[in-house]
Amino acid sequence: APQVAVTPTLEHVTYNIPTDGFPSLGPADAPITIVEFSDYQCPYCTRWHEDTYQPLLDAYPGKIRFVYRNFPLSFHQNAMMGAEAALCAGDQNDYWKMHDKLFAEKDLMNNAQGTTLGVTDFVKFATDIGMDGSAFERCLGSEKYKAQIQADVDFANSLPTENGEPAVGGTPTFFINGTRLVGAYPLSTFKQIIDAQLAANP
Repeated sequence: APQVAVTPTLEHVTYNIPTDGFPSLGPADAPITIVEFSDYQCPYCTRWHEDTYQPLLDAYPGKIRFVYRNFPLSFHQNAMMGAEAALCAGDQNDYWKMHDKLFAEKDLMNNAQGTTLGVTDFVKFATDIGMDGSAFERCLGSEKYKAQIQADVDFANSLPTENGEPAVGGTPTFFINGTRLVGAYPLSTFKQIIDAQLAANP
């Protein structure tokens, strides 16, 4: 009898990623929830932010809830303080302004010379976007969000693998209604997944 090649079926895990209490944009009851695990110093995260983030939100007005969770990579020396800076900005209701500012400051955040940014650099970012610099500096100095950021990392590391790969092995990693997508994919890839989900749940 001829040999029939058997295609191994790839396991598709649907992940349940908590979103309550994390920075989010868009309606709470949106049909599509996208959770991004990201790093403010990661060049791929920056590229996705520049190329795809706003066009994606614009393509589905009112239909996406976008949630940001932190996965600062240990070898990115500015990533942890960047994550803290964004959460401290959230204390003044400026989370998303700081989110955008950190990606806009990619040359400083991802300095090729390996410069480590300090509190004063982040305070300048905060005052640039109109925040109260001294309140922001107190927050950053207190490291009050460090444990929350580490909890994001620990949670990501605790997720089950998919086809032998860690669920969040690098940044950016997205979960689109629980469907995992790893990498700085273009808008067209997101549209394929989202359109299929919207069609399945009209």
